[in-house]
Amino acid sequence: MYKSFEKENYPNILDSINVSYQDIIYKLKRNPYTQPPRYDKFNHTTEEEDIEERITVPYFSESFLKYIEEKNTIPSLYEFEMQYREDNKPFYEQYNTKEYRYAIRNRLQRAYPSLIRDIMFALFLKEKFKDKNVEVIYNAKLDKYEGIDIMICGKHNWGIHLFTKTKRGVEFRARKDNRHADDFYNVVDIDLEISLDSKNKFGNVILYGEKDYQNLIEKVKKNELMI
Repeated sequence: MYKSFEKENYPNILDSINVSYQDIIYKLKRNPYTQPPRYDKFNHTTEEEDIEERITVPYFSESFLKYIEEKNTIPSLYEFEMQYREDNKPFYEQYNTKEYRYAIRNRLQRAYPSLIRDIMFALFLKEKFKDKNVEVIYNAKLDKYEGIDIMICGKHNWGIHLFTKTKRGVEFRARKDNRHADDFYNVVDIDLEISLDSKNKFGNVILYGEKDYQNLIEKVKKNELMI
């Protein structure tokens, strides 16, 4: 089933925050993020072995973006976790066991670098397109309900899907497609992978940059020939 993308249904968080991609890079340079060890203290021989993958958690991006809107900066991992716990108290009360707490924290720690990477690239694209008749939209609903990380609106609408070039990243990208079956008929999807070997890295956070922007432009041009 297809539907129409109408941008007024997706308020652009980039218009409501006073943060630039340079601000994010500056913060990462000053405080490089190093991913903590996994919380693997429960017995992996039990039926809870895959609890981390099975549990359905509230969307991380909503708390992450809420913090940025309120503070005009990206949160540290600790600040992000505190915001997420505050926003999802009933969820934490429901899963108040050691095993679930470890699983939730592992998922949150995995999501954190990805959330930084996505918002930074959205701000980077906004800067790149500022003198063109193009709008870059970043909205939690687009990710949550449509599986689109960044929407670029110009001559056409381009739904950008960001993910790491890893087995888990590719599987998660495919899972997003399966979860969001109702596509926009007026949006062209573009996959933009990033390699873990990227040199544009601060601590454990790998960022999209100029090379990825050029790759995106090439993909847009190629798709425009097919429309």
